[in-house]
This record gives sequence, structure tokens and C-alpha cells, in this order.
Amino acid sequence: MARWATQGLSRRPGSSAEALRVFERKYKVQMPEDLRELLMVADGMEEMDTANQIRLWSLQEIAPVSEAAPELASDRYAGYFVFADHCLWSMAYGIYLAAAPAVVVVAGGPGPIAVTSSFSSFLELYLDDSAGLFPSPPKGG
Repeated sequence: MARWATQGLSRRPGSSAEALRVFERKYKVQMPEDLRELLMVADGMEEMDTANQIRLWSLQEIAPVSEAAPELASDRYAGYFVFADHCLWSMAYGIYLAAAPAVVVVAGGPGPIAVTSSFSSFLELYLDDSAGLFPSPPKGG
């Protein structure tokens, strides 16, 4: 939260535990604890982070790839939920919520491109402004 404050960014108040349970029941998923904790402290951002141009979404915005980006709907994105975007939707970040592990990927091409193996790892890259947030597509893909 300090990072956002130094940039003059506002955050939404945290989601309630009940709102998280409703989301999980609606989509028949279980959020990883690290994502739940963040959403309970800060339910997304109003503006994008000026350092890396990423905006974390509110619980109300988080949705399956098939809903958030219908043009990407395919079996390859089944179980992935968009939770953030980069540079006003030049690409999106998705997290696998259908089962553990909660792999974080870039959504925006023919299939997901792995970024990290957990939401906590994603946040570490985010806070470090790491180039790892922007993986290259696999060769031949």
C-alpha cells in the first residue's frame, strides 16, 4: 500500500469475507490465501500503477477469461480468472483458480504464458518492477 501512496494512487477499501465466499460459490473455485488477504486489505486499484502500468482489479471486476476477454475464450484459458491488466489492457494477468496451484499467467494470445507459480510470487515481481512480469511468448508460439 505504501507503493501506491507514494504514487498518489488510491485503493478501494477491502472486500468482506462474505463477498469472497459469494465469489467462490458463484464460480465454484477457491482463491489462494494470498489473493484473499490482499483483496481483504485493498479491493483493487482505481488507477494503474505509474511505475509498471499495472492495475490490480477489484473483486467485482475479477472474472473468468471467457467473461473478461471473450475474444480469448478457449479451453486453454479454462479455469483462469483475469485479476489485473497492463497498460490499459495491452495484456491481462490471469490466475488459475480451478485447482491448486494458482499459477499466474499473461492472457492475451492463443494460450496462457506462465509468469509465476503463485500470487505471492506475482506480487514480489510487481513490487520489484521486474521484467519477469512481461514474459516473452514461447518460441514457435
